[in-house]
Amino acid sequence: MALVGLTWLVGSGIGYATWVANRAVDQGERVKNLDLTTVERGEPTNFLIIGSDSREFVETQVEEDHFGRPSEQTGQRSDTMMVLHLDPKASTSLLVSFPRDLWVDIPGEGKAKLNAAYAHGGPKLAIETIETNFDIKINHYLEVDFETFRQMVDTIGTVNIFFPTQARDIMTGLNVTEPGCVALDAEDALGYVRSRSYEYLDADGDWHQDPTADIGRIRRQQYFIRSLMDAAMRKVARNPLRANGLIKAATKYLRMDQDLNIHDIYDLYVAFRSSEADGVDMVTIPNDLARSGDGQSILVLRNGEAAPILKELRNGVAPTKSPNKHLEEIDPRTVSVGALNGSNIGGAAGDTLDALIEAGFQPGIANNADNNDYETTEVHYRHGKRDQAELVVAYLVSGGILVEDDANEYDVVVVIGADFEGVEDPFADRATNVDEPSETTNAVPANPGSVAGITVPPSEFGRPLVGCG
Repeated sequence: MALVGLTWLVGSGIGYATWVANRAVDQGERVKNLDLTTVERGEPTNFLIIGSDSREFVETQVEEDHFGRPSEQTGQRSDTMMVLHLDPKASTSLLVSFPRDLWVDIPGEGKAKLNAAYAHGGPKLAIETIETNFDIKINHYLEVDFETFRQMVDTIGTVNIFFPTQARDIMTGLNVTEPGCVALDAEDALGYVRSRSYEYLDADGDWHQDPTADIGRIRRQQYFIRSLMDAAMRKVARNPLRANGLIKAATKYLRMDQDLNIHDIYDLYVAFRSSEADGVDMVTIPNDLARSGDGQSILVLRNGEAAPILKELRNGVAPTKSPNKHLEEIDPRTVSVGALNGSNIGGAAGDTLDALIEAGFQPGIANNADNNDYETTEVHYRHGKRDQAELVVAYLVSGGILVEDDANEYDVVVVIGADFEGVEDPFADRATNVDEPSETTNAVPANPGSVAGITVPPSEFGRPLVGCG
């Protein structure tokens, strides 16, 4: 849709360009009866962008191998969810990715992963879930599926992506046999941005899987979005009349809200006019690994670090309730803690409890856990005490997995694992750096590893910001 705006601008002296842009918007599929907040043009605006994993387009055996059969992979889920915030007056834009495994309250459904909102109630429930959990208003809605994405890349031709090593994902069909600058066609590009089981080859010939799963995929998606827009805009800028194919590909399967118009589309173009570092700022909402009460591997919002991002998304829109509480605003004296030694570290429970008491927490007891085979430290908390548990995790140098557990008599109980590294006050350092990555979900590069003779361009997380640098 940003390309539609570009075509309109570049071809502004050609009446045909304006006709093409308007026709593209008019012919796009409209999603009606959405509860969206209306804003005046020029005011801060939030676009909810959904990537659907519908398999309705699958026809060939190759497509079945990569995507599954439509008869078996039924329904639609939100494979990707982003909020694009535009502030025309300030000339700023921010694209925030929300991981699909984020644990949220889905209105009328209860606790579940974020992608369940779209699966159970479509766009309307997805919008309501985002608004109620993160206290932000959604003004416009855009939805793209696999086929739209594939058609866009196919129309452009190829998109240059840098790989510091050989890479693969047997689930999506990604197979990069030579490191360096690789021109991805439509099929390879889709395998790249869908990859949650990304593997890279090290110098010893061993394959390693990116442990960040969806977080790593989000980083690759953000990199690809910049590179895709850069390739597309270069092509359109050279000859705006060649944009017809791109516009048709972008709008054939695209779904949009009923109020989106050509002026909103132009604002999207302005946001993406530069795909370099000074263009759209792209971030992932801060999160930590955790485990739900029924044993699911989930992600939970890191409230303190997410607060300034959510505040920016609320810019110009009055919140309906108080923002998420910063962890540093929770008084440790109101939180009772215990410690259980689930490791072979002698005296770990007593030492840990003493350190937490010294930090101001209310004392519980120190004891041995049910076994000493815990590889990872767990932080158990009673129902309604998750914020308090997140505070305790913040004091643990090596972090910990959150587990809701009402069997404990204290608010929070630390079960010490083999990875435990001690207790320290986290806020002196973190108060000045809200972007500090999580040790568990955000620290591993999207394209880890390196190969002798392959020079990595000026980069972020092992790859350039755009294309091959």
